[in-house]
Amino acid sequence: MANFIHTRAHGLCGESRVARYLEERGFTILARNYAQRYGEIDLIAQAKDLVVFVEVKMRTNSEVDPGELVHRSKQQKLILTAKRYLASHYTDNVSYRFDVACVMGDQANAEIIYLADAFNEQE
Repeated sequence: MANFIHTRAHGLCGESRVARYLEERGFTILARNYAQRYGEIDLIAQAKDLVVFVEVKMRTNSEVDPGELVHRSKQQKLILTAKRYLASHYTDNVSYRFDVACVMGDQANAEIIYLADAFNEQE
């Protein structure tokens, strides 16, 4: 149980770093840890008419390719959850994308590798 709590706290720290990263680039954070029966989205943010759904991954190993951290089954869950969010929060069509943010290193020296438009529904 203690390991789960440590891991969860570590993940929340990473999500907070990515939220700040997005806010510094003009995004407003709409939701954190948005959960539906299909899955959970770590961050939902918006800048002008673009909504981004962000999956945040924490890694200490810098040899990991951030683009390979979200497998197709997880992508499908994120897509279904995002569609649910869009249907319940927007009446008009809105542009959206799926991003992956990888927080690399330890908490003191973390680097954010941010992949905008990391995957889409057609892949």
